[in-house]
Amino acid sequence: MVCRGNRRDSLFKETNDFRAFLHILEQLHEKIPFELASYCLMTNHFHLQLRSQHESISKVITPSNSSVSFCLL
Repeated sequence: MVCRGNRRDSLFKETNDFRAFLHILEQLHEKIPFELASYCLMTNHFHLQLRSQHESISKVITPSNSSVSFCLL
């Protein structure tokens, strides 16, 4: 999965933004079990390689995208 900022604008501007994103993923993992095989966080986008045995990927990723948008913008 890839998520990119609007017009390729930065999603992550400071080190704490990256930490906040990882914290959001951790909180989401507590609510919806999923396996995170790998991730790559860049200033204007991120890649997640994940799967869930219990929920569809859209149910896993939609809350995290909303949280990231709310927290970082």
